[in-house]
Amino acid sequence: MKKTLTLLLLLCGSLYVPAQVPFPSYNAVWSYRHGNGEAMPDYVIVGTRTDDTVFGGNTYHKLYISSNDMVLDPAEYIGGIREGVGGQVYYINASGTTERLLYDFSLSVGDTIFTAPGGSAEGVVFNVDTVTIASVARRRLSFRYLTASVASGGTWIEGIGNSGLGGFFGSPLAQPTCDCANNTVCLTVAGSEKYHNASYAALDCDNIISVSQVADAKVDGAYVSLNPNPVTGAGSLQIAPASDFDNVVITDAVGRVVARMVVPADGLVTISAATMVPGMYIYHLSGHTTHTFTGRFVVE
Repeated sequence: MKKTLTLLLLLCGSLYVPAQVPFPSYNAVWSYRHGNGEAMPDYVIVGTRTDDTVFGGNTYHKLYISSNDMVLDPAEYIGGIREGVGGQVYYINASGTTERLLYDFSLSVGDTIFTAPGGSAEGVVFNVDTVTIASVARRRLSFRYLTASVASGGTWIEGIGNSGLGGFFGSPLAQPTCDCANNTVCLTVAGSEKYHNASYAALDCDNIISVSQVADAKVDGAYVSLNPNPVTGAGSLQIAPASDFDNVVITDAVGRVVARMVVPADGLVTISAATMVPGMYIYHLSGHTTHTFTGRFVVE
């Protein structure tokens, strides 16, 4: 009897599989960074609220996207997501005409992932392990290119999605040669941070769109910087003379001009917050050449 019990315990232990971590459903916000080469990056949030929609008999959590503030408005509805019983996450567009497989956390080593919406084989899973994030053990899938043995650097993490390369919707394989990729920065659920990409540890997930998190922006080999950001009282916009920018126009978030200034010889422009209400503003640089540049800052 003792031998039988020992055998049963060994079998149970060998058959143990960690519980599937569900994909976030309501009040989830994924933020990602889109590189713009040598210019300042853009930040976007994608997320759910508390509403659903039904297409073809399937219930989807409505999905929204914002690139101008940290609020997901009804007008920013883009489609929906749902999770299947096997760990597959599907995205459908707002009209309900096209559904595609976004993630499949049930894949094993050697399985392929496919481009969307073309459906051709794109990469292969080369490693599956477990990582603990936010006190939860999660399955992690790492990928390599289909025709090469080297890793792509991208991973999927159960209950999170792309851990870095690819943002929310993209592939964990497509790595541009410039700083032009979409990269996941963080995931919050009901206001609680569940994941933060260590590569962007300094970024504030709660204000990632409202506040530019890049101190310096390289423009045609010259640098433009604004400090401090947020601006409290006064800020200094330093424009390298080599950039050839002559004029600065400051607008509010809806495009209304609040200030116009000429860039002095030393390139140091003072921004006074005394006449500005708290909020996000955009500075626009222009000169005698055709190139222009814009950057964001916040007044508190």
